[in-house]
Amino acid sequence: MVRRKHTRRSRAGLSTLEVATLVSVVGMLLAVALPTLGRTVRPSKLSEASEQLDALYHAVAAYYATPRPAANGGSTHCLPAPAGPTPEAPSITPVKTDFTAQSSVGASTWKDLGFAPETPLRFRYSYTPAAWGCARNLSEGRLIVLRAEGDLDGDGLYSSYERRARILPGGKLLPDKVLHVQDRIE
Repeated sequence: MVRRKHTRRSRAGLSTLEVATLVSVVGMLLAVALPTLGRTVRPSKLSEASEQLDALYHAVAAYYATPRPAANGGSTHCLPAPAGPTPEAPSITPVKTDFTAQSSVGASTWKDLGFAPETPLRFRYSYTPAAWGCARNLSEGRLIVLRAEGDLDGDGLYSSYERRARILPGGKLLPDKVLHVQDRIE
Protein backbone atom coordinates (compact mmCIF):
# COMPACT_ATOMS: atom_id res chain seq x y z
CA MET A 1 0.00 0.00 0.00
CA VAL A 2 1.36 3.35 -1.08
CA ARG A 3 0.93 6.26 1.20
CA ARG A 4 0.55 9.72 -0.13
CA LYS A 5 1.91 12.54 1.85
CA HIS A 6 -0.41 15.45 2.13
CA THR A 7 1.69 18.55 1.81
CA ARG A 8 0.40 21.99 2.31
CA ARG A 9 0.99 24.41 -0.44
CA SER A 10 1.66 27.97 0.62
CA ARG A 11 -0.73 30.48 -0.80
CA ALA A 12 0.88 33.24 -2.80
CA GLY A 13 -2.04 35.68 -2.87
CA LEU A 14 -5.45 36.65 -1.65
CA SER A 15 -8.59 34.74 -2.36
CA THR A 16 -11.41 36.33 -4.29
CA LEU A 17 -13.41 36.76 -1.10
CA GLU A 18 -10.52 38.54 0.62
CA VAL A 19 -10.01 40.87 -2.35
CA ALA A 20 -13.73 41.69 -2.46
CA THR A 21 -13.74 42.45 1.27
CA LEU A 22 -10.68 44.67 0.96
CA VAL A 23 -12.15 46.58 -2.00
CA SER A 24 -15.45 47.16 -0.19
CA VAL A 25 -13.69 48.43 2.97
CA VAL A 26 -11.51 50.82 0.93
CA GLY A 27 -14.62 51.97 -0.97
CA MET A 28 -16.48 52.72 2.26
CA LEU A 29 -13.53 54.69 3.64
CA LEU A 30 -13.31 56.74 0.45
CA ALA A 31 -17.06 57.33 0.44
CA VAL A 32 -16.73 58.91 3.87
CA ALA A 33 -13.36 60.67 3.46
CA LEU A 34 -13.70 62.33 0.04
CA PRO A 35 -16.78 64.47 0.77
CA THR A 36 -15.23 65.53 4.08
CA LEU A 37 -12.00 66.46 2.31
CA GLY A 38 -13.99 68.37 -0.33
CA ARG A 39 -15.84 70.34 2.35
CA THR A 40 -12.50 71.21 3.95
CA VAL A 41 -10.57 72.18 0.80
CA ARG A 42 -13.29 74.29 -0.86
CA PRO A 43 -13.74 76.72 2.07
CA SER A 44 -9.97 77.12 2.33
CA LYS A 45 -9.91 78.20 -1.31
CA LEU A 46 -12.78 80.61 -0.68
CA SER A 47 -11.39 81.98 2.57
CA GLU A 48 -8.48 83.58 0.71
CA ALA A 49 -10.74 86.26 -0.78
CA SER A 50 -12.38 87.34 2.48
CA GLU A 51 -9.09 87.27 4.42
CA GLN A 52 -7.23 89.34 1.82
CA LEU A 53 -10.12 91.80 1.43
CA ASP A 54 -10.13 92.27 5.20
CA ALA A 55 -6.37 92.92 5.14
CA LEU A 56 -6.84 95.35 2.24
CA TYR A 57 -9.60 97.21 4.11
CA HIS A 58 -7.33 97.59 7.16
CA ALA A 59 -4.54 98.91 4.90
CA VAL A 60 -6.92 101.48 3.32
CA ALA A 61 -8.29 102.49 6.75
CA ALA A 62 -4.78 102.97 8.14
CA TYR A 63 -3.78 105.07 5.12
CA TYR A 64 -6.94 107.17 5.40
CA ALA A 65 -6.54 107.65 9.18
CA THR A 66 -2.95 108.92 8.86
CA PRO A 67 -3.12 112.74 8.91
CA ARG A 68 -1.47 114.46 5.94
CA PRO A 69 -0.42 118.12 5.92
CA ALA A 70 -3.02 120.42 4.29
CA ALA A 71 -2.37 123.66 2.41
CA ASN A 72 -4.02 125.66 5.21
CA GLY A 73 -1.52 124.36 7.74
CA GLY A 74 -3.83 121.78 9.29
CA SER A 75 -4.10 118.10 8.46
CA THR A 76 -6.43 116.17 6.23
CA HIS A 77 -7.44 112.65 5.23
CA CYS A 78 -6.35 111.22 1.88
CA LEU A 79 -6.94 108.17 -0.28
CA PRO A 80 -4.56 106.91 -2.97
CA ALA A 81 -5.54 106.43 -6.65
CA PRO A 82 -7.29 103.20 -7.77
CA ALA A 83 -5.24 100.03 -8.21
CA GLY A 84 -5.68 96.61 -9.78
CA PRO A 85 -6.66 94.17 -10.87
CA THR A 86 -3.52 92.52 -9.53
CA PRO A 87 -2.50 89.97 -10.60
CA GLU A 88 -3.86 90.63 -14.07
CA ALA A 89 -5.70 87.29 -14.21
CA PRO A 90 -6.79 84.92 -11.43
CA SER A 91 -5.32 81.42 -11.30
CA ILE A 92 -6.69 77.97 -10.52
CA THR A 93 -3.51 77.18 -8.61
CA PRO A 94 -2.04 79.67 -6.12
CA VAL A 95 0.56 82.02 -7.62
CA LYS A 96 3.04 84.27 -5.79
CA THR A 97 2.40 87.88 -6.86
CA ASP A 98 4.50 91.01 -6.34
CA PHE A 99 1.95 93.81 -6.00
CA THR A 100 4.65 96.49 -6.03
CA ALA A 101 6.31 95.30 -9.27
CA GLN A 102 6.24 97.89 -12.08
CA SER A 103 4.14 95.48 -14.17
CA SER A 104 1.35 95.46 -11.52
CA VAL A 105 -1.57 97.77 -12.24
CA GLY A 106 -1.41 100.51 -9.59
CA ALA A 107 1.94 99.36 -8.14
CA SER A 108 2.55 102.71 -6.43
CA THR A 109 -0.88 102.58 -4.76
CA TRP A 110 -0.30 99.02 -3.51
CA LYS A 111 3.06 100.22 -2.14
CA ASP A 112 1.47 103.28 -0.47
CA LEU A 113 -1.17 101.06 1.14
CA GLY A 114 1.41 98.48 2.19
CA PHE A 115 -0.73 95.76 0.65
CA ALA A 116 1.53 92.94 -0.53
CA PRO A 117 0.20 89.47 0.34
CA GLU A 118 3.04 87.07 1.03
CA THR A 119 1.06 83.90 0.36
CA PRO A 120 0.40 82.65 -3.18
CA LEU A 121 -3.01 83.80 -4.48
CA ARG A 122 -5.84 82.37 -6.58
CA PHE A 123 -7.78 85.65 -6.79
CA ARG A 124 -7.01 89.01 -8.35
CA TYR A 125 -7.57 92.15 -6.25
CA SER A 126 -8.76 95.70 -6.99
CA TYR A 127 -9.10 98.86 -4.92
CA THR A 128 -11.54 101.42 -6.36
CA PRO A 129 -12.36 104.62 -4.47
CA ALA A 130 -15.16 106.85 -5.85
CA ALA A 131 -12.75 109.76 -5.33
CA TRP A 132 -9.12 109.95 -4.31
CA GLY A 133 -6.69 112.57 -3.24
CA CYS A 134 -7.13 114.69 -0.13
CA ALA A 135 -9.97 116.34 1.83
CA ARG A 136 -11.88 118.37 -0.77
CA ASN A 137 -12.49 115.31 -2.97
CA LEU A 138 -13.45 113.05 -0.10
CA SER A 139 -16.91 114.24 0.90
CA GLU A 140 -19.11 112.11 3.14
CA GLY A 141 -20.94 109.20 1.60
CA ARG A 142 -18.14 108.45 -0.87
CA LEU A 143 -17.81 104.75 -1.58
CA ILE A 144 -14.66 102.62 -1.62
CA VAL A 145 -14.90 99.18 -3.24
CA LEU A 146 -12.40 96.40 -2.55
CA ARG A 147 -12.85 93.47 -4.92
CA ALA A 148 -11.50 89.93 -5.31
CA GLU A 149 -12.21 87.92 -8.47
CA GLY A 150 -11.36 84.28 -8.98
CA ASP A 151 -11.88 81.41 -11.38
CA LEU A 152 -11.56 78.44 -9.04
CA ASP A 153 -12.75 75.81 -11.51
CA GLY A 154 -11.05 77.21 -14.63
CA ASP A 155 -14.24 77.64 -16.66
CA GLY A 156 -13.63 81.33 -17.50
CA LEU A 157 -16.47 82.56 -15.24
CA TYR A 158 -15.36 84.61 -12.27
CA SER A 159 -16.53 84.54 -8.68
CA SER A 160 -16.56 88.01 -7.22
CA TYR A 161 -16.25 89.14 -3.61
CA GLU A 162 -16.63 92.78 -2.58
CA ARG A 163 -16.01 94.59 0.67
CA ARG A 164 -17.26 98.18 0.65
CA ALA A 165 -16.61 101.17 2.91
CA ARG A 166 -18.06 104.69 3.12
CA ILE A 167 -16.76 107.98 4.40
CA LEU A 168 -19.02 109.15 7.23
CA PRO A 169 -19.64 112.72 8.46
CA GLY A 170 -16.59 113.88 10.35
CA GLY A 171 -14.31 111.98 8.01
CA LYS A 172 -14.55 108.53 9.58
CA LEU A 173 -14.20 105.47 7.32
CA LEU A 174 -16.80 102.77 8.00
CA PRO A 175 -16.86 99.30 6.37
CA ASP A 176 -20.07 97.53 5.36
CA LYS A 177 -20.68 94.57 7.62
CA VAL A 178 -21.62 92.43 4.62
CA LEU A 179 -19.24 90.70 2.24
CA HIS A 180 -20.96 90.95 -1.15
CA VAL A 181 -20.55 87.69 -3.07
CA GLN A 182 -21.57 86.88 -6.63
CA ASP A 183 -21.18 83.37 -8.05
CA ARG A 184 -19.39 82.03 -4.99
CA ILE A 185 -18.01 78.99 -6.83
CA GLU A 186 -19.30 79.97 -10.28
